[in-house]
Amino acid sequence: MESVKKVKAAWRKNSRETRDSFYGNFLAQKSLDHVNDALVANLNTLIPKTPAVWASYRAIGSEADPHSVVKFSKWISWVFPRIEGDQLKFYQPLDEHSFHANKWNILEPIPEKSSDVALDDVDGFIVPGLVFDRHGGRLGNGRGYYDRTLKGLRAKKIGLGYSVQIVEQVPRDEHDVLMDHVVTETAVYSCRPGLDKRGN
Repeated sequence: MESVKKVKAAWRKNSRETRDSFYGNFLAQKSLDHVNDALVANLNTLIPKTPAVWASYRAIGSEADPHSVVKFSKWISWVFPRIEGDQLKFYQPLDEHSFHANKWNILEPIPEKSSDVALDDVDGFIVPGLVFDRHGGRLGNGRGYYDRTLKGLRAKKIGLGYSVQIVEQVPRDEHDVLMDHVVTETAVYSCRPGLDKRGN
């Protein structure tokens, strides 16, 4: 177990540097908008066109940003994670002013300005990560919040990242939750046998 932890730690460091470099290069070339447009277009192929409850996140730094999908999918009730104890709880904020930064500078919903939503009522989750594979493997920041929260849920799980974050095989533990789909600016991967691109 300890060796897996060490391997994951090394992967996180390298993956974060790779993602930061990718993001920085496109930002410097003033072409990041084109990359993000392609990312959003691919993600949109998996978002329902009828009312539903979906979870997203507020991107930080070089994370792939789903904000445009959230902004223009008005028929979806969007909820966002807030760290409470060792779990993620999800809230539907009243507006853009209903967030504040936590100790990692991640924007979270303010409970007093949001409605709490039960996990079982969420139809799908857009999940950030540092690295993914085509089998649904995901490596996050190492705190385990998403793995603990998503364990056993039947809702669709979509990992979102850039093409440089895709590897052949992510190191995994038995507690790691697999994604149903992984989306980048270049591809949409369906990661479980029997799932079509829309996740049915």
